[in-house]
Amino acid sequence: MKKQYIYSAFILTAVLTAGCAKEFENTTNENDGAAIELSSVSTDPMTKAVITGTSFTTDEAAAGIGLFLLDGSGNAYGANTPNVKYIFSGSKWTAASPLRIGNTEGTLVGYYPYSETSTNVKAIPVASSINGTDFLYGCITGLTSAKAKTESLTLSHALARLKITFKLDNSFVGSGTLSSLTIEGDGIAASGTLDATSGAVTATKSAFTVSGLNASISTGLTEDCLVVPAAASDTPQAVTLKFTVDGKAYKVDLTDGLAVKLQSGIQTDINLTVKNTSVSIDGTSIGTW
Repeated sequence: MKKQYIYSAFILTAVLTAGCAKEFENTTNENDGAAIELSSVSTDPMTKAVITGTSFTTDEAAAGIGLFLLDGSGNAYGANTPNVKYIFSGSKWTAASPLRIGNTEGTLVGYYPYSETSTNVKAIPVASSINGTDFLYGCITGLTSAKAKTESLTLSHALARLKITFKLDNSFVGSGTLSSLTIEGDGIAASGTLDATSGAVTATKSAFTVSGLNASISTGLTEDCLVVPAAASDTPQAVTLKFTVDGKAYKVDLTDGLAVKLQSGIQTDINLTVKNTSVSIDGTSIGTW
């Protein structure tokens, strides 16, 4: 994904990437306060995103981020509309009708990419995909009118990432066309919802399947799978991969030392060699992304 421009990576200490829990006094209607603008929006520099590095490309910025402004009770701050779309404009992120804040502290909660149907900040729809959407979330606590135009928002990953690399064994006979891929396991879900205030994902176990790929692995192929975690877990979990190459079905069980870590912001790399009659696991590795 080619970078078109780079936003500031400056991150104020008020930015929290792991959640937004904090108590404030309740606020009254302060919708006539200062308009909120963001000096920058970036991804957590400790976990690189599908979004290139810590910046957004022109197209990604055009997709926009959704912002909610909450009071100390977790309700809409003043008369602000929930789920306001912010886009990059020149040197800042702003909206046609921006959120407004007074002297009473509020919490700014953001998610990416923007969806006009996401009106519940604690239930943003998310979905598993191959080379698809990198769902992000983040918040700023202690925001007031004095800080309305100086804050920087840092976004973290809501999904787990599996990078599956396929290659053909030297003895393989055929075109080596990958036509389908299914990922199964107790920690796998095809879809779910994200609580953008905390990063918690709610999902029910379900296999994630992609068909009609028609992708050649003759010279090697890496499928970037962004997966909704079905259960919060910081320990590796068993995963089963089922895929079809040249019409033949293959199955790989990743267990024990080859298990996958299905946790938000965690990437597992899986390397497979496909033969005509079997598939070998060349290894797996787990880290941040």
